[in-house]
Amino acid sequence: MANLDKFTPLDVASKSNKKRGGRKGALTMICSKKNGKRLMLSAELLETLNLEEDLTLQMGFIEETLVMAKKLPGENNRFVLKKSGKKYAIYSAEAVRKISSVQGLSFEKKVSFTWYMPVVDEVNGVPVVMFRPEKGGAGDES
Repeated sequence: MANLDKFTPLDVASKSNKKRGGRKGALTMICSKKNGKRLMLSAELLETLNLEEDLTLQMGFIEETLVMAKKLPGENNRFVLKKSGKKYAIYSAEAVRKISSVQGLSFEKKVSFTWYMPVVDEVNGVPVVMFRPEKGGAGDES
């Protein structure tokens, strides 16, 4: 079971693609001057989190690991998902900035980062997914 003792909510007051090796990503974070900042979640990830009907989730961190679930501690860390093709988007420049800062990700030479295999766990019977920082230049270059 995930230990939330060191959990920090991704506290955001205002909420507002190329594949590597042919693998399908679970979560892609996009930081583009031309097309904005957003998180793209796969339909499979929503299914894992049981979010098919309630298109909201909460995010935060356990140390550097990004944590997502239907219900987590915190109040200003709830995000609404919007359908975008086969995926679901969270449009929040502040969330992209915070995640990249906490995980030490740089968009200097990249436009996106993709996580492929989240750790799946549960807390109080609620599914939780965790995305660890990628080592050595995470994700895809677009």
